Amino acid sequence: MKKFYNTFFLLCAFLTMLFFSNMAEASGRIIFIPIDNRPISDWYAVDTLQKAGYTVIVPPDELLGGPGHLKGDPEKVWEWLDNTMKDYGYVDAMVCSGDTMIYGSLVGSRTHELSEDVLMERAGHFRQLRERYPDLKMYVFSSIMRTPKMNASYGGVEAPYMDNHANDFFVYSSLMDKMEQQGLTKKEKRTLEDVKAKIPQDAFESWQHRRDINLRINKAVIDLLEDNIFDYLVIGNDDNAPFSQTHREALLLNDYAKNTDKNKFQNITGIDEIGMLLLARAGNNIHYNIPFVYVKYNAGAGGNMVPSFGSKGIDITMKNYIKCAGGFYTKSLKRADMSLLVNTTFDGRDEFAGSISNIPQPSKEASEIVKEAESLISKNIPVGMIDVSFYNGSDNGLMELMKERDILFKLSVYGGWNTASNSLGFAMGQGMMMPYISEEDKNDLLMTRYLDEWAYEANIRQELGQYIANKVQETGDSDYLKNNLQTVEAEGSRLLKEFSKKNLYSYPNKKNVRMELPWVRTFENKVIIE
Repeated sequence: MKKFYNTFFLLCAFLTMLFFSNMAEASGRIIFIPIDNRPISDWYAVDTLQKAGYTVIVPPDELLGGPGHLKGDPEKVWEWLDNTMKDYGYVDAMVCSGDTMIYGSLVGSRTHELSEDVLMERAGHFRQLRERYPDLKMYVFSSIMRTPKMNASYGGVEAPYMDNHANDFFVYSSLMDKMEQQGLTKKEKRTLEDVKAKIPQDAFESWQHRRDINLRINKAVIDLLEDNIFDYLVIGNDDNAPFSQTHREALLLNDYAKNTDKNKFQNITGIDEIGMLLLARAGNNIHYNIPFVYVKYNAGAGGNMVPSFGSKGIDITMKNYIKCAGGFYTKSLKRADMSLLVNTTFDGRDEFAGSISNIPQPSKEASEIVKEAESLISKNIPVGMIDVSFYNGSDNGLMELMKERDILFKLSVYGGWNTASNSLGFAMGQGMMMPYISEEDKNDLLMTRYLDEWAYEANIRQELGQYIANKVQETGDSDYLKNNLQTVEAEGSRLLKEFSKKNLYSYPNKKNVRMELPWVRTFENKVIIE
């Protein structure tokens, strides 16, 4: 009898082990439909989850918004999704850009000429998806259109009228927002009248029409959440300001969603980083894990800093992102699974990383935050550094000091990309996956961020821009970058290798590095470690 029970027990144990091993293999399967195919929106996020052991299934590049097809192809993405679900049979979760599924891409949401009926029909496809796959976890994010401050040549990523009237629309909408929230002075009322008169009527009507449609689509997406079509919905406020049309529409959507379950809905700053945050949420839910996150800021403005392209203090964004990624904010370092140090400016004002003020001399505040990092590292506490004292790149002073103190590769995660919210959100999501990532892969991810954000964004980007300008002058080819892409990428890779040899010699994996410009512009690059 004893032998029978032992045999029975061993058989049960074997079957249980087999069952859970098969579950573990299947449970790491995530469909990810990004907002477009920029490296930070797509490739970098996917690479992180794959290094953490997940199978991540992404649509082909040619279906997503990208160079030459900025608006993407939403109908073909829906077709791809349907075929993918049939082929795989089971996936644990889908992290999905509503903009991609409805408009085609982030750019498509800003520039489309589609009827509202077509857009609403596409939004309705989510209901059909839920009917076919009632157990699929769906984490969806959508955007509120940004309100750019500067007139510029936007290269097709904004409606044409933004090239000459972006600032007029920003001033107009910020005053309209302020009027509704606080009221205006007589001088501000005159400014409002004057700037409205500067905007051509057809441009104003097109701007208002497109934004009204975007607002109604976002309301329809919220309705889908309330009907339990989604498991989690995030409305992201693209490049924003304390008073702007983006902020105004966020308030309108908050009011519309006032009765929505706050455990399933967020309306938060940012957009490009939300895919990474929701991937982390999916990963955490698969592991039944709720990471506790401890946060500390520099002296001065600290968490109250309202960065460029943001409308709220960064601590509010931090707490929103912890929640979005499925974590829990804690004031107790002892309870924390991850500690994040945030390099803010003392006066709360950030500047462009490519400006002459970004010198390799650390500020007093940066020196203090590095000391804090060293202290935490000595106690074997996972430490992430979020670098937001400059936008569009790293703080050269902070990075030089971390290099000098040899802690660059003792960190768990680093973020210093584009806007403050972009940096914070991407690093937050990436950091939450670190318990599942090997030491070598962690170092590769850190190296990628240092090469992207410190080497390229804060330094090489300016050099490469000058190189292209010189070549345009020499050759008379105004499209030199487009016509000589491989030559420019080779020059960028050469500069990247030089920077790496000089500043990142402590990189323990010692692999070759190079870069590409996949969107045929210098704004972002794709770092490749091979």
